[in-house]
Amino acid sequence: MAPTACPSGGRSTFNYGYAPFDETVGELWPNEPHQIQLYVEVAKAVGVVAGTTPSRLLEVCCGRGGGLAYLHANLSPGETIGIDRSLAAIRHGRNGNAAIAHLHGHALQLPLREASIDLAVNVEALADVSKLPFLAEICRVLTAKRGLRRSRYDAALSGGLLYRAGRFVRADWP
Repeated sequence: MAPTACPSGGRSTFNYGYAPFDETVGELWPNEPHQIQLYVEVAKAVGVVAGTTPSRLLEVCCGRGGGLAYLHANLSPGETIGIDRSLAAIRHGRNGNAAIAHLHGHALQLPLREASIDLAVNVEALADVSKLPFLAEICRVLTAKRGLRRSRYDAALSGGLLYRAGRFVRADWP
């Protein structure tokens, strides 16, 4: 895929074609519009599935936190937590939004207590960790009534996973 120009003057190769680009995203989030567009789609999917405001939102592998900041602003959770193993990314996130807790940690050993998270998201990073241990760790921290939403460039957002009744199912399944 060829890089595309960003409104900020940079280049991006992040838009995989998951949705038509929303020009208002570029206006509101000019530094990373293509990345935020993916989070727009995740937020739409979360809203349809969850139907309520999460009290505690977690993004596993949050990177520098731009997408997490979008989810925080649009889903209005009571508490927002981002976890990443890159200390430089976490430091950057901490400087960007004091309302979001940016924690240094690993997806396979989340520094959270059991059943403490209502909604967890993972955007484009599940390929970097072992799937079954990751899912087991997410199960440990999720409350029984909530779920995990994830996206990957080769899977439709409607094919994301939802933790329901003690098991992972596709979010678009009944």
